[in-house]
Parts: sequence; C-alpha cells; structure tokens
Amino acid sequence: MAETLTNVSEVDQSTLLKLYDYTIKNGENLIVFGPSGGGKTEMAQQAISNNGYKMVYVNLSVMERPDIQGWPKLSEHSIEAEYSIPHFLPTFETRFLREKNDLQNAKKYLESNSVMYNAIVERLNEIAKYEEALALKKITPILSSLIKEDKTREEFLKQINDSYEKYGKQSGVVILFDELDKAPKEVLQPLLEILQLHTLNGRPLNIQACLMTANLPDEHAHTENLSHAITNRCSIYKLSLNFDCWRDWAISNRVHPLIIGFLSSHKDYLHKKASNHDDTAYAYCSPRSWTSASKSLYAVEDDTRFAFSNDEEKIDFIVTLIAGKVGSEAASKFELWLKYYHKLDPIVDSIVEHGEMRNIDGSKYNIDNMELDEKLVCAISACSRLNAEFKPDNKDRLYRITKNIFTWLSTIDSETQIAAVRNTLDFEIVKKYELMNIKEFMAVFTHLNKVKHTDS
Repeated sequence: MAETLTNVSEVDQSTLLKLYDYTIKNGENLIVFGPSGGGKTEMAQQAISNNGYKMVYVNLSVMERPDIQGWPKLSEHSIEAEYSIPHFLPTFETRFLREKNDLQNAKKYLESNSVMYNAIVERLNEIAKYEEALALKKITPILSSLIKEDKTREEFLKQINDSYEKYGKQSGVVILFDELDKAPKEVLQPLLEILQLHTLNGRPLNIQACLMTANLPDEHAHTENLSHAITNRCSIYKLSLNFDCWRDWAISNRVHPLIIGFLSSHKDYLHKKASNHDDTAYAYCSPRSWTSASKSLYAVEDDTRFAFSNDEEKIDFIVTLIAGKVGSEAASKFELWLKYYHKLDPIVDSIVEHGEMRNIDGSKYNIDNMELDEKLVCAISACSRLNAEFKPDNKDRLYRITKNIFTWLSTIDSETQIAAVRNTLDFEIVKKYELMNIKEFMAVFTHLNKVKHTDS
C-alpha cells in the first residue's frame, strides 16, 4: 500500500466531531483515517451517544465473510435456503429478540417481587405490540389486494398504519465499523451491500448511519488498500491532531493537569513516533497513551497502597509506569515536571490556602528565585486544585480558594496565567459554579482579554 493518502481532506478533532454528527443525523456513511491512538473511535462513540442512538460496534479485523454475511440455512419446509443474520446486525425482526428472551427467562425468578415482575410484563407487552405492528405492516400490500375496497377495508388498513406509526417505527442504530483497513477482502463484499442499501442478502437492516475508522498507511499496522467500491460510497477524511482540541477534551475528561501542562510546553509529544522511524518502537506518545498515563498518575497519587518511603522513590516508580505508556524519551522529560511538582507542593498549598507563596516555616517565598518551569508548575497545580472543589454544598470553600488562587495569579506574568487557566479549567463547569461572581477571578480574565486584544 502507498505510504501516504492521496487527495484526502484533513480535519482536526473539532471538525471531525461535527462531521460525525452530520453523518449520523443525515443517514450517510463516513470513513476516517488517522493515527493509532488519536481518538477516532472514541470520538465516534461520543458522537453516537450525543445524538441519542444505540451503537453497534464491529471490529472488522477479526471478521470472516460468514461472520458478516451469515450462514445459509434451509427454510421450514426445506424448499429454499436463506442466510441467517449475525446477531449484532440490526434487522427489524430481531431488534428485540434477545431482550424478549432475557425478560421471559427472568420472569419466573421475580414472581415474588411484584414491582419488578409487573415492569417486565409491561415491557414484554410493549415488545409484543411492536412485533404485531411490524407483522401486519408487512402484509398490508397482500391485504389490500385480498379485501375489496369498502369502509371495512379502509378502516382496517388505517388501524394497521396507525399501530405501526405508534409502535412499529423504531430509530435505527449507528454501526461503527472499526479497523476497516485490516478487514479481509472477502468481508468487504457483504459490507458493500450494507453501506449501499442498508440490507444484507436482501433483508432490510435498521441502520441510521455507518461510521468507519482506519489507520494511516505508514503506521506498520498491516494496512490494506480499500476497494473503491467501498470508498466511493462514503465521505473520506484524514484526522490531523490539533493540540488545542485535545487540551479542551483532556480538561473536560479530567486528564491529569501535570500531563496537560507538560504537553502544553512539549506539543510535539502529543503524538510522536520514534525519530529514526524504528518499527520496534512499540511504546510511543499518542492521545490514548497519555490518557492511560494520566490514569496511572492518579492511581499512584490517590491509592495508599502506593506509599513510598520518600518522594524520589515515588517519582521513579511513576516515571517507570509512564515510560511503559509513552516511551522512555517522553517519560524522562516528564520526570522533571514531577520533581518540580513534589518540591513545590507545600508552596502550592500556601497559594491555595493563603493567596501567597510561603515557605514551610511560614515565611514569604521569593518568586524571583523560581525558574520559569517551576512557576508554571505552581500556577497549573494551584488552578487544578479547583477541580476537586467543584461539588455540591461546597460554595464557601470553593469561593475562598478561588479568591486566593486568582489573587496570587494576578501577581505573575500574563503568559503563565494563560497557560494555567487554559490547561486546567473547564469553562462549562466555571459557569455552572458561577465563579464569574468572584472579583479576583474576573480581574484576571479581564486582564487576559486586554492582553489578547493588544497582541492581536
């Protein structure tokens, strides 16, 4: 396969989410190529959930043709053969089959609990109405030809149509076909019918839209050329990672602020392969690996089982964990941030609790003695403390420490202020907890807006 994609439009994460939304709402097909670990699949899952659809996930790399197309079976009278449909594909007839079977099996165990039992019976009745409406709707054309045109016929057909409108119409599912570039050739043939007609072996499928993801050709991921018959029935894009888009996502998804801060100063490490293009550089930086590293960092910080005799031992263990996620080169650089963090933690406590930098003995700390990275770590760490305070019935403490933190922030340079605020705060949450009512908070933002307009 070629090492690059030809004539494929590049989009960032923000635009890709909009494209996912459009594709889902308008019942179309979309393929996105992108770096491994870049968030293609997770963003697709998010878009499906945000639009209120049920998702069917299909990993094409582990499929063979019968897994998609189904197996042939004889009809009840052994006169003709038809293909069975795989359980994960949404036919209209099998939409509620599993749920119905599970509910019927569970009924006998819940007879002593009238509330649960009645709830199951009610749901089974709903499914029965759906099945009845669908069955009658399917034979409407036959009934129209059998029954003479009179009031009885028209009234009966209207009842069928009304019942189908009420119970039979069900929103389709969105199918996420992952690892499209690794699908065996024979799988692409039934996939073509699904994409083109939303049918399989001629049987209608209850599909709203199809989203597909694939790796880039140069990622040594056994990527195969795709049939133009497939690609010509889809919109096709390449995901190019944008750091600002990732940072917004990372903040709202509680990626550790030190990781966000580190990457703000080393943006090239958000997604970075080995410099010598070594195929065996298995641990490398990607949005997925940094998210995994964040979970490891939180686990060590929050779990008492990871107690160490000294900070140096703790840092060594954290760096070892993170190196396994993002590689030794990035982990070595991140180690400096951890050392700053642990050294400066008491000073950050004083900023949060008192609004100024103090030494352990209570004396005032001279900020002029700080290196730029140390100052940035202090600012990011202090602002990140707010995230733990965003909870109900905590307004007094939240407002007090916000006042302290932003009183101190107002004394430092604008560039560090911007980095601290952008890398830690989700502004939807800021609005929810009405931090704009705090004059110290607003003073910093008013100043930063003036700086922004002056720079522009």
